[in-house]
Amino acid sequence: ERAELFEGERRAHTFSQRLADIGGLLATKLDPAAAFEEVVREAPLLLDADSAVLRLLENDDLVVRAAWGPGTQGIRNVRSGSAGGAVGIAAQSRAPLAVSDARETPRFGHEDPLLANGMVSCVAVPMVIHGGGLSGVLTVYDSEVRTWRDDEVQALSALAATASAVFSSAALYQRVAEATDNKFQIQTF
Repeated sequence: ERAELFEGERRAHTFSQRLADIGGLLATKLDPAAAFEEVVREAPLLLDADSAVLRLLENDDLVVRAAWGPGTQGIRNVRSGSAGGAVGIAAQSRAPLAVSDARETPRFGHEDPLLANGMVSCVAVPMVIHGGGLSGVLTVYDSEVRTWRDDEVQALSALAATASAVFSSAALYQRVAEATDNKFQIQTF
């Protein structure tokens, strides 16, 4: 029992340290696309998994904006309904969804290209913006049947929350830069 407690504390410390490092790295990204790429590279490393996909909510669709790892080639800009599959459930409920073996729910494989092509388990966490609105879903995949631990789901949720804040800041920075650029162009005529 003591060994389990120690192991839990060690994992919590490791997650905490890794999330702090990732947060510092993301804080330097002023371009949303660069931040997206960093998140999908870091998310599978955080959970010792295979792949990650970041989907943003655009109109009523979730659109792949960044992907990393096996099975992610050629899926950028793929659109899916915001209510379909494991990712859609996480989006609609605004709560994480951990799937140990997606083969037990065939529709998950039909509605997610990674689960259709070799990935077996996933954990999807919503990316919620200030005020409770949904900006997207961050999903990590593994090619093995896997029972996702609560601390892993919480760590990925924390990464998604950090990413949402960074993306909002980067988007605001871009809007201000564009407005300043436009104002400068108008004044030079």
